[in-house]
Amino acid sequence: MDEIGDPAFKEYMLTVLWLECPFYKDGGAVYRDCLWKARDEAKAAYSGQDGAEIESYCQDLGGRFEGLLAGEMAISCEAYQYSKKAL
Repeated sequence: MDEIGDPAFKEYMLTVLWLECPFYKDGGAVYRDCLWKARDEAKAAYSGQDGAEIESYCQDLGGRFEGLLAGEMAISCEAYQYSKKAL
């Protein structure tokens, strides 16, 4: 997780997201569906522009990882970024 670099994002993942979406509980598909739901809810609360900047940033972050983890990190990042900016 050192690839993330943002301590607040790491904290969000460990204290908010992983409590809401237990890591691989009942299989990876359920976990990823939960991540998408968290991301969609945060995006709906976001009142900024279209979010292209957030999504580009998070795709770049996700690219630091391999396989399914890359996508999971990108979705988690988007959930965090949208929720942070929605406040």
